[in-house]
Amino acid sequence: MQIHFQANGMPVEFRRDRMTGTAVLVTPSETITLQTAVNPLTHLSIRLTRTWTATIAGTEVRIVKTRPLLLAGLRPHRYEVFVDGNPVATATGF
Repeated sequence: MQIHFQANGMPVEFRRDRMTGTAVLVTPSETITLQTAVNPLTHLSIRLTRTWTATIAGTEVRIVKTRPLLLAGLRPHRYEVFVDGNPVATATGF
């Protein structure tokens, strides 16, 4: 999953690897790790939503992933990106 958006005039890309569960935010100047494959909670969760928060150039970026209740590994998830509380991007996929 890749989502491109702007935060405080800076291009940002959210990337999540379906196989490992690793999630990162990539900017021209840095890469922020939100979730790693070595954390067991990356792969096991009973919650339907997961929220990642990071600060980029003084701006709060929040990404909310919502998974389906049944057969979550086989069905697309919904991703919403908020910058300073305002929705800027929405995507569906793995």
